[in-house]
Amino acid sequence: FGEEIDQSRHKLGNDVKAITYHNFSVKEEEIEERSKTTPKNKKLSKKWVARVVLDV
Repeated sequence: FGEEIDQSRHKLGNDVKAITYHNFSVKEEEIEERSKTTPKNKKLSKKWVARVVLDV
């Protein structure tokens, strides 16, 4: 994902010394989905959600 580094357009700064992460969680959540054609019709479905905070 993203684009390749082009040194004529992207200013390169300091090197990253360390990357840490915290608040990592993975959980299954129920979400309510509404039909686009009939908005009054709704159903519950489950979706996996991951969260992580990166410190660069």
